[in-house]
Amino acid sequence: STEFMIDTVLSICGKKEMLEYSTMHGMARGWCYFEATVWGGASIGISSLQKEMEENSPYELASEAHVGWNPISFGYHSDDGQIYWNDTNRHVMLDEIPWGTIPYKTLPYGPNWEPTSTITALDYNTRDPISFIVGCGYNKNTQKLFFTHEERFLGYVHVNIPAVQYTAALSLQSIGDHAELNFGNQPFQFDIDKFCISP
Repeated sequence: STEFMIDTVLSICGKKEMLEYSTMHGMARGWCYFEATVWGGASIGISSLQKEMEENSPYELASEAHVGWNPISFGYHSDDGQIYWNDTNRHVMLDEIPWGTIPYKTLPYGPNWEPTSTITALDYNTRDPISFIVGCGYNKNTQKLFFTHEERFLGYVHVNIPAVQYTAALSLQSIGDHAELNFGNQPFQFDIDKFCISP
């Protein structure tokens, strides 16, 4: 697992394409999957690895962009349970456009999954340590995307996902929010093995 903490909106993503889940069925069917245990507010999903973005990833450390805001990415957000996505080919720097005009789209999807109390820079150390485990699955062969919440499959995301290379992406919202990422080095909460052999 990987754990990190922040003092503002902070994002992180991989530099290499997601690997298929390392079981016979997972690799044969093209499924990639990872989970994040999150304390606080976050967004989780996938971000493209387009060559023109390699030197300026939309989700580099401290990018201040949630997953789904910048192209090409798809994210499940904790505050409202919606899917955010940007499937354009134009990278938008947040400091170049007015706040609130980022060209992303949204879709109602699942439950929200962050504590309801307001957290400030002064009281984050005394917050209730509630965590949620959220997973993200992507199929390289079919471009299907899904998320899980506390072991429950939430269904496929019904948006058009371009067939490009993707990597895992996670953004944290506020001071004191943190997460642990699991790419299979620990048992998953969601039964991905059963899922991979299902019709």
